[in-house]
Amino acid sequence: MTQVDMPQLSMRRYVDLVKRRRWQVVPFSLFGLLVGGLIAFFIPRLYVAETTLIHNQLPGGPTDKEKPFRAIVDSAKSAIPIYVKDAITELGWPEVKGLKEYDQEQFYRGCEARVLVSERSGGDDKRSYVQLRVAYKDRDGPRSAELVNTLVRVWMEKRTEELRAPALEERQAAKDTADAADQVLSRCRKELAQLQQNYGISPKYDLRDQREDFSDEREDRLERAQEQEGRRLERSRLAAKIEQDQTQLAQLPAKVAPEVGFILTEAAKHKETKALADRALYAFLAYTGTHVPGTPASLKAKRNYDNLIATIQRMLPKVPVDPDGMVENPDHRKKREEIEADLKQLAELDAAILAADERLEKEKASLIRLAVGFELCADKQQALTEAADARALAVGELRKATEKVTALQKKPPVHQLRPAAIPPTPTEPNIMIVALGGSVLGLFAAIAIILLFDMLQGSYKTLEDVERGLGVPVLGGVSHLETEGERVAAVRSRRRATLVAAAAVVLVSLVVAVFYVDPTRLPPAVRNILTLILGA
Repeated sequence: MTQVDMPQLSMRRYVDLVKRRRWQVVPFSLFGLLVGGLIAFFIPRLYVAETTLIHNQLPGGPTDKEKPFRAIVDSAKSAIPIYVKDAITELGWPEVKGLKEYDQEQFYRGCEARVLVSERSGGDDKRSYVQLRVAYKDRDGPRSAELVNTLVRVWMEKRTEELRAPALEERQAAKDTADAADQVLSRCRKELAQLQQNYGISPKYDLRDQREDFSDEREDRLERAQEQEGRRLERSRLAAKIEQDQTQLAQLPAKVAPEVGFILTEAAKHKETKALADRALYAFLAYTGTHVPGTPASLKAKRNYDNLIATIQRMLPKVPVDPDGMVENPDHRKKREEIEADLKQLAELDAAILAADERLEKEKASLIRLAVGFELCADKQQALTEAADARALAVGELRKATEKVTALQKKPPVHQLRPAAIPPTPTEPNIMIVALGGSVLGLFAAIAIILLFDMLQGSYKTLEDVERGLGVPVLGGVSHLETEGERVAAVRSRRRATLVAAAAVVLVSLVVAVFYVDPTRLPPAVRNILTLILGA
C-alpha cells in the first residue's frame, strides 16, 4: 500500500481499531501502571511543614484601597524566602558547612524554591489583618518544621525592624521639622517684639486697633495742620493791618494844641473837677445837639459851657503841655497803642506758629515712623502666623509619627498564629496520583502503539481499504474463518487474562482497603511497602 492508498484517519476508525485490539491495550495499560508505580516509588517523598502568620494592617493605612493587603502579601512572598540563608545559618545545618561558596548558594536557592508563601484569609477588604501561610518541603520532617519556625521568626524580626526603622526616621524628621518651626516661631516673636519696641507699638493691644488709632491721629494732625494754616492767614492779615496802621500813624501828628476834649479828659481824672467836667459835657451836648443853633437856649447853653470850661481851667492850672503849648495827640497815642497791641499779638502768633510747626514736624516724623513700623509689624505678624501654622502642622506630623512608632513598639505588626508542627508522614508528591497518571499515560501509549502498528502494516483491513487501493467496487468479502480449536483457544486465553487482571485488581484493592482500615492485619513487610508508597 502506497502513501496515496493509505486510509483516511478518523475517530470512528480509531474506535474500531481499539475494539479489535482491545486485548493488546490491557497489557500496555498494566505496564504503564507498573511504570507509574515504580516512578512513584523512586520519587523522593517530601514532608511539608506549614505555619500561619497574622499580619495586621500598618498604622499608616493601605495605599491601595481596593486591595489593602496586596502590598503586604507581595512583600511577604518576595521577602520570606530570602531569609532562608539566615535561618539555615542560625540552625547550623552541618551539610552546608562543608560546601564551597557557590555550592552553598545553590543549596540556599534550592531551599528557597521549596518555600511557599500564600494568602489564606480570602478577599474580605474590611478586615484589619491578613493571614499568611508559610510552608517548606524537605525530606526530613523535623528539619522542615524547624526551618519553617526559624524562618518565620527571622522574617518577623526583620519585618518589624524594617517597619520601625522608617517610622523612627519619620519621627526624627518630624521632630527636626518641629524644632526648626519652633526656632522660626521664636525668632519671629523676638523680631516682632524688637520692632514694637523700636517703633513704639504696644504689644498689649491688637495691631489693627492701633492702626485705627493711627488713622485717627493722622486725621487729627491734618486738622491741626489746617489750624496752622489759619494761624498763618491770621498772621498775614495782622501784619498787613499793622503795616497799614503804621502808615496811618506816620501821617498823624504826634502833638496838637490842647482841645476842650483834652481839658475835659484831664478834669475827669480829678475828684474836685469831675462834677464840673460832667456839667460841661452836658452843656456841650445841649448847645450842639439838643437846641437849635442860634436860639437863645442854644446861646445860653454855650455861655454856660464856656463858663464851666473857664472855671475848670482855673482849677487846673497845671495842664500838661510842652513849651510850645502842645499836648500829645490822643489819636496818635491810640493808634500807637493799637499797633503795639497788634505787634504783641503778632509776636504771640509767630511763637504759636513756630511751636505748632515744630510739633507738626515731630508728629509727621512720628507718623511716618509709625507707618513704617506698622507695615513691618504687619509683615512680621504674617510671618509669625505662617510660622505658627507651620509649627502646628509639624507638631501634628510629629504626633502621628510618634503614635505610629508607639504602635509598632507596643504591638508588632506580624505574629505567628501557631508554630509549625512536625509532619508525621510525607505528603508530596501524591503517590496515587503519580501511579494513576502512569496508568493513563500507559493506556495512551498502548493506543498510540497499536495505531502505529496498524498504519505500518501493508494489508487491507476493511472493504473500504480494498476499494480505495484497487479502484474497483467490491461485491463481497469473506472474513477470517477460525477453526473450532483456534476459537476455543482464543476464548480460553482471553478468559485467563481477564481473570488474572481482575484478580490482581481485586487483590490490590483489598490490600489497600485493609491498609487504610486496619494496617495491623497486614504483614510488616507489606505494611512498610504500602507506607512508603502511599505515605499514610
